[in-house]
Amino acid sequence: MANKTEHRAYADDEVAEFEDPTQAYRPKSVDEAVEVINTYSDRLEFLWEQYLKVVQLNIILAGATIGLIANFTLLREKPIDLEWVRLLHVSLATAAFSGFGALLWRFCAQVQMDRQVYGNIKVANWYFDLNDSKKPQGVMDTVHRYEKWTETLKWISGGLLALSWCALFIFASKNLGVFIK
Repeated sequence: MANKTEHRAYADDEVAEFEDPTQAYRPKSVDEAVEVINTYSDRLEFLWEQYLKVVQLNIILAGATIGLIANFTLLREKPIDLEWVRLLHVSLATAAFSGFGALLWRFCAQVQMDRQVYGNIKVANWYFDLNDSKKPQGVMDTVHRYEKWTETLKWISGGLLALSWCALFIFASKNLGVFIK
C-alpha cells in the first residue's frame, strides 16, 4: 500500500486511490474500458478537427494572399513602380512557400493523428498483417519524424505568411497609396 496515492476528483469530493503513476492503467471492467476509449476517442476527434481547421485556415489565407497580389498587379491602371516590385515578389514567394509548408504541415498532422487513432502499435500491426494490407504511415516506426515536422512546419508556415503580409502592406502603402497617402 506504500505505492498508492490519493487523487481528488474534479467532479466531486470523492477521493480515489490509484496505483503508482508509473504503472500502466488497467480498466477494472469491460464497461470501464469502453467508457475510457469512447471518452478519449471523442476528445481526440474534437481536438484534431479544431487543429486541422487552423491548418486549413493557413492554407486558405496563403491562397487569398496570392489572389490579392494578383488583384493588385492585374487590375492596376497605372504601372507599378519598379522600385517596389521586389516587395511584391517577396510577398508572392513567401505566400506560396507558406501555402506549401501548410500543405506539408497538414500531411504530417494527419499521420500523427492516424498514429493516435490506431492506439497500440502491436495490435495495429497485427491487424494490417492479418488482412495482408499495406500499413499506413501512422503505424510505421518513422512516425516520430512527422511529429517533429508538424511542430516545425507550423511555425515556418505561419511566419512566412506573416512576412508575406508585411511585405504586401509595405508595397501597398508605398506604391498604391492604399494604407498611407
